[in-house]
Amino acid sequence: MEDLITKESAEFKELIGQLRAAHRSVMAVRERHRPTIADERYLKGEEVMEYLHISPRTLQTFRDNRLIPFTTIGGNRGLPSSPTEARSHRESDGAGKAKGGKILYPERELQKVLIDNYIPTEPLF
Repeated sequence: MEDLITKESAEFKELIGQLRAAHRSVMAVRERHRPTIADERYLKGEEVMEYLHISPRTLQTFRDNRLIPFTTIGGNRGLPSSPTEARSHRESDGAGKAKGGKILYPERELQKVLIDNYIPTEPLF
C-alpha cells in the first residue's frame, strides 16, 4: 500500500510542480520565439518600437523616409501615387499595419542601421 501514489502524496505534488514549471518555460519560449523566413528573424511594429524606444509616429516617419528597412506580407503597400493616397499612407497605423497586410522589419537590417548610425562618446580628457 505504501507504493501507491495519490493526489496527496509528495511525489504527485512534486510531479505537478515540475509540469507547471515546464509549462511556464514552454509558454515563455513560445512568446519570445519568432520563426525565421530565409534565415532572417522579422519583428512586428510593436517590437521595433520597443527595440528602438520610439513612438508609432516616429516608426511611421522612419518608414516614410526609408530610414529603416521593412517588408509587407499581404495587402498593398507601395508608394502613394496620388495626394489622397499619400494622406492615407501617412495616416496608417504606425504600429505596423498596412492596408490588408502586415509590415515586418528584418532584425539584422535594423541592427545594421543602429551600427551605421552609432556615434561614440568623446573622451573627457
